[in-house]
This record gives sequence, structure tokens and C-alpha cells, in this order.
Amino acid sequence: MLLLCAPPQRAGGGACAQAARIIEQMEAGGYQLRTGWELLCAGVRGEADLCESVGLTPAGVTDVNSQRVLAQLLAYVASP
Repeated sequence: MLLLCAPPQRAGGGACAQAARIIEQMEAGGYQLRTGWELLCAGVRGEADLCESVGLTPAGVTDVNSQRVLAQLLAYVASP
């Protein structure tokens, strides 16, 4: 299981464990989210910075699906 932190704004309850399970399941499905989530936990709030953490797919194209998920995670974390 991934050891991930929950961003401070959303920490509490089972948020950390739930986030870890979701990220782990999506990583197993081919998404590239671990590094982006770790950046969010470290306080990065720039969408471009998060998208740069996503590599190419095995076919050699930009992984826009992972970038979209990270953008949604950023919106969630940044919301009050």
C-alpha cells in the first residue's frame, strides 16, 4: 500500500487511508498519480507543475487522463 499523506486542508478521519487506496487502485490501472499526489501533499498548487510529473504512456503519447485526474485532485484540495 502506498504511504501517502492527505493534504492539510482535507486531512482528518479516514482521508489519508482512502486517498491511498484510490491512488493505489488507479496506479494499478495505468494512471500516473503517485508523484502528483505527493506534490500536492508537499504544497504544490500549480496545475502545470502537477502535469509535468506525469510521464508518457507506453505508446509514447501524453497521458492526458492522468493529468485530468490530477487537475481534479488539485481543485478538490484547493477548495475551501
